[in-house]
Amino acid sequence: MLPENDVTTAEERKRYHLSDGATKQFLFAVNALGEYGGETMAVIYWAGDMDGDGKLDLLMGIPDESCAYDERLYLSSGAAESVLLRKAAHTHGSQAACGC
Repeated sequence: MLPENDVTTAEERKRYHLSDGATKQFLFAVNALGEYGGETMAVIYWAGDMDGDGKLDLLMGIPDESCAYDERLYLSSGAAESVLLRKAAHTHGSQAACGC
């Protein structure tokens, strides 16, 4: 059960979903291209059972070439019925002069 990028929309957005074979859950959508034209792609930093309930949890990021960051923590505990994960934390922004 890992996120998959299965749709690039007509608006040039990538949609990410999670599936366990029985349930498919929409996680998020991002612009297909970054500020400088590079392709965006979600990265899984960590996958495992962080909350101790025996189910998958994910720490993900969406790196960007323009010094921006977007990191998300998804936990299975506390997720609504028929939902695999809930977004427990989300931080995003940009860093000043990160190597320019």
